[in-house]
Amino acid sequence: MATEQLALIDQIGEMCTENDVVYRPPAYAQDIMTKEVRTLTLDHTVSACIRLMKALDVRHIPLVDAPLDGDKKPYFVGIISDRDVLRMTPTFLDKPGEQETDRQALRQLLAQLVQRKTKTVSPETPISEVITTMLDNHFDMVPVIIDKEVVGIITSMDIVRVFLKITRTLHQLCPDMDDSLLPSGANPLHKWISQTVRDIMTEQVITLSPQDELFRAIDIMQENEFRHIPIIDEQGKLQGIISDRDVLRHLHYAGRRPLQPPKKFRDHLFKADPDFVNLWIPLETIMTAKVTHVPPEAATYTVAEKLRKSKVSCLPVADDQNNLMGIVTTTNLMSTLLTIYGRLG
Repeated sequence: MATEQLALIDQIGEMCTENDVVYRPPAYAQDIMTKEVRTLTLDHTVSACIRLMKALDVRHIPLVDAPLDGDKKPYFVGIISDRDVLRMTPTFLDKPGEQETDRQALRQLLAQLVQRKTKTVSPETPISEVITTMLDNHFDMVPVIIDKEVVGIITSMDIVRVFLKITRTLHQLCPDMDDSLLPSGANPLHKWISQTVRDIMTEQVITLSPQDELFRAIDIMQENEFRHIPIIDEQGKLQGIISDRDVLRHLHYAGRRPLQPPKKFRDHLFKADPDFVNLWIPLETIMTAKVTHVPPEAATYTVAEKLRKSKVSCLPVADDQNNLMGIVTTTNLMSTLLTIYGRLG
């Protein structure tokens, strides 16, 4: 199975050569990674991390530690994500009820929050393995490492860009999507570029109503390892969507990350005192309302472009009557791309 799938990406390369198309499908992590990477150290504060993320418009920053020997380069120790920062940022900062502990929280060191021993890849890691690593671990970003040094990063949006570029190239090679224009045995490629959102979307989704409380969203996300929940009314009409980031913005300061790995999805990030008042707020007060949605007949290329431009990882799928039909995510696109590259193992 893997050999057949891998042959598809090779076939695209051969078609590019035969038609004098300059583009060559990327094969390894080094072909798509961002090489100019800003890092922070364990001694930087949460406040410094927030400022850098805003300045760079990024959601993940690698952390490094400098060895005692000044002649050696700083080495990779882990990742800080915006989810970590959101959960560690005090709820009442700059609001009525703010206390000195809220300001102290911003001064805490990243050493207390860092995700250590996270999965990494090398520049020579095949893209199929990069995608698999991200999917299997719910990662939006994976660092590229050589001898403990950060040489690049790959995000889910980098994978979406690969999806878009390959699709554009196939449309350039086969503008009319005519089987006669494709080489013998290329029907899988025709099927791939002809698929719609309906072919790749997640249809069986758990939904909530605008009146449901925040704690219900947390329970569902944690139990099912979801990052998004559509919000619908009694008629099944789409009203909005809530993400794990929306949840984290409304939970109180969580304190230091436990040294032990989490036992459940988002274990530490979702943990909250049962008496915390925000757990009972209705979702309509924090959801993203009037959210952009896509029809099931839309081409996968179209939804990939929407996700890239809006810098979001999920879009609801709804018909012209605003009836929810499913969701399409960067995870769906990454899984679809594996049918071109093949899943290792």
